Amino acid sequence: SAFAEEAKILRELRHSNVVTFRRCYFDEQRRICLLMEKVSGEPLDRWAARQDRSQSVLDVYDRILGAVDYLHHRTTPFLHLDLKPDNVLVRSTPEGCEPVIIDFGIARRSGRPGLKAFTPPYGAPEQEAGGALDCSTDVYALGQMLAELLEVLDPPLPPDHALRQVAA
Repeated sequence: SAFAEEAKILRELRHSNVVTFRRCYFDEQRRICLLMEKVSGEPLDRWAARQDRSQSVLDVYDRILGAVDYLHHRTTPFLHLDLKPDNVLVRSTPEGCEPVIIDFGIARRSGRPGLKAFTPPYGAPEQEAGGALDCSTDVYALGQMLAELLEVLDPPLPPDHALRQVAA
């Protein structure tokens, strides 16, 4: 089942910007249940719209890139396949704001067939076509998220400036 696959993937992940898996069990009706870390925060786009410093938004985006890089550079890469602002919660910590990637419901190991499931406009062309999925599928969604973040920054930054900041 999709939940069993999600549990297998999450059990192996340990990253501060990826939701923490606690355990998997069956309820009284023999339905599989996943117990996850409770993440208090707000979706990335709503959080970003309230920020008064462009750099803080780009710093959070950089941490999202680090988490996805972690997923993609495992022995067998993991693909989230549903990256979007609602699946990145930003929580406040004493050190600042931390993004946490959640909802690995359609995640797959690289090289395994993916579901023809996605959230427009974050779904890559290969997802829409039901084709082979790889790390570039998540990168497409990250690009869409960055474009949306750049639209809410005040003052707006030209895309090339933001990309230089994130890459630095």
